[in-house]
Amino acid sequence: AEAFGWHAIVVDGHDLNAIDKAYTEAKTATKPVCIIAKTDKGHGVASLSGVSGWHGKPLPQDEADKALAELGNPK
Repeated sequence: AEAFGWHAIVVDGHDLNAIDKAYTEAKTATKPVCIIAKTDKGHGVASLSGVSGWHGKPLPQDEADKALAELGNPK
């Protein structure tokens, strides 16, 4: 992005404070901004973290229940 004249901001995509700070910085930029959020596939679920082959695919129900429990059962 920088090679094309953009201001690139690289953040940990799992850190909400870092993302918020990047947006705040972007608001004051004088040129286009690209926020690059580095993330890990399956972050927050031990059996999926960094494992290839599951991104975008449904889990079997028993694995989905375990994953949801590990994430605090978000609704």
